[in-house]
Amino acid sequence: MLEMLTAWRDSDLVDLLTHRPDLCRPAPASLEALATRAQSPSSLGLAARHCDAWTLRVAAELAARSDPTGSITAATLARHLGQPARDVTATLGTLARMAMAWPSGRGWCAPAALGIAVGPPANGTGRGPQPPAPPAADIGATIDLGAGGRAMLAMDAAEEVLLDWAERPPPVLRNGGLGQRAVSGLAARQNLPEPIAAALLEWLLAAGLIGIDPVGRAAWRPTGAFDTWRDDEHPERWASLAGAWWRTDRMGVVAAQGRGRASPLSPAAVVRGSAALRRALVRIVATHPGATWTTTSLAAQFDWWCPRLLPGQREALLMPLLAEARWLGVLTETGVSEGGLALLDTVPAAGGGRSASSPDPSRQRAVIDAARAMMPPVSSDVIVQADLTITVPGPAAPALARRLSEIADLESRGGARVYRLTERTLRRAIDMGADGGELEQWLAQHSRTPLPQALCYLLRECTRQHAALGGETGGPGMDAEVAGDRVALGADRRAAPPPVSTARVGLADPAAVVAMLRATGAPAGTGASGSTAAVGSAPRPGRAQTLPDSHGESAAGEAAADGAAIAMITLTLTGAIAAGARLWLGYTDAHGATAERLVRPIGLLAGRLSVHDLERQAALTIPIAHVTGVALAEDDDG
Repeated sequence: MLEMLTAWRDSDLVDLLTHRPDLCRPAPASLEALATRAQSPSSLGLAARHCDAWTLRVAAELAARSDPTGSITAATLARHLGQPARDVTATLGTLARMAMAWPSGRGWCAPAALGIAVGPPANGTGRGPQPPAPPAADIGATIDLGAGGRAMLAMDAAEEVLLDWAERPPPVLRNGGLGQRAVSGLAARQNLPEPIAAALLEWLLAAGLIGIDPVGRAAWRPTGAFDTWRDDEHPERWASLAGAWWRTDRMGVVAAQGRGRASPLSPAAVVRGSAALRRALVRIVATHPGATWTTTSLAAQFDWWCPRLLPGQREALLMPLLAEARWLGVLTETGVSEGGLALLDTVPAAGGGRSASSPDPSRQRAVIDAARAMMPPVSSDVIVQADLTITVPGPAAPALARRLSEIADLESRGGARVYRLTERTLRRAIDMGADGGELEQWLAQHSRTPLPQALCYLLRECTRQHAALGGETGGPGMDAEVAGDRVALGADRRAAPPPVSTARVGLADPAAVVAMLRATGAPAGTGASGSTAAVGSAPRPGRAQTLPDSHGESAAGEAAADGAAIAMITLTLTGAIAAGARLWLGYTDAHGATAERLVRPIGLLAGRLSVHDLERQAALTIPIAHVTGVALAEDDDG
């Protein structure tokens, strides 16, 4: 073999190392070291995983009959195999290019370990050099059923999943994975098939978009890369996620190594060789466009093209992989999409090479360009209707979709997205810092139809109410809001007293807040002795005030000890809502973990607190019973 390698050109050596990447990890010190490594049983076993059944049959026959003198000829092998000599000669050349055999004298030689790698020769005539016939193509199925549209929907679903986890981070199991209930809940909330939801999480992990947050109770959250990914257009997003699908050996909840169902995102979810299985699947489908695939027909192709790849597990994985590829837009019902063909070009025919484990920049750009070509154009216009729904005719541009999600609720997705505007969604947007006039102007610029008069009135009314409640002006709107919160406080509804201007109330003074609330008819909290409970004081500038703990070291802790904590917290929250103040809020989440957020409270009704998280720029709704403490925050400008 050393003589053969020495005679090769540099291009031949590059081709060998591309098809057998294990030979250059680490880099061999010499050609002699390369020849020795190429003949090792482990390296030959890896090379055999990517050989088809005919090549393995020739290799097994050569290994069984080879001797150091190289006396076995192609004609002799052809006679034993019962196949034409020209086919055997061509296959021996393939084995030589992969350094699994070499010519010597008048015949051929094989490494001593080749028989261990490929096994004994098959009895009888066995399979010939031609693969089995594929299933008949459906002549009528010649239309690409929207792989680009599916790809865009998949990216939107991935974004929704990441936003969901930013809001509801699930805990990490002891084995480092994710609980099945968390997967089921996520699939139900996002209207995804559960196997697809589990697979999508694996791709997000492989793409570096989710990870474990070790702060407090370890939980799964989006990583910092999500912000960059979310700013990208759909083709860039797809290239990143499809590339992760293409390269990862993670298989979600699919059975791994005979150990039953593996927890999603756990180390047990890795099935070595599944990335090569994906690449072989796309290559087989690309070879037979229009074919209607079943488990049996796919298994027959895999038994010929790569019989050594995941034997025993392959048939259980083929149809789930086919469903994943179609949902992601790599495959269609009739063949391979343009993006899938670009992915196929990133890996050599034998399935190895550098791009099998890491993306090549130039090839990554080719995948992005192919994704852009197959995806439909995005829409930057909307249709605002009289029933206060907003319809996006076609796929929405990422910036448009993000803005619409801030001012409206998504009602349906698909070929066209439908959002619904309500007083609650508009007030939520305004409370998050949007300007009502600017929102009206933005909608008018993007709407193909004139804005309904009812929407304009609603926007102006929400802006007026926000101004009244934010402390800019006093008026009936503010008192109506505070009076409406009496349901949560347990008070009877009655006419509001004369307006009380919050512009002159110093929120750092607890007595002033209580006086304002008593003037509006809201009950004050009392301690065990019957005295009015304090509602907190301003924290140190730029830092969160220490929240009450179970030892009752603060005034709020003492109130909690004598049963008046909820009343005290309610007073502080009601005053902050009326004055548009910021709060440091401590609470326990659904998993029992404690959290602390800088928020602006929006409403308090029926025992549930609505706030706007100023750090994450997101809306939260928390049961008042889960609030552990509150403290008024001073404005940065003093």
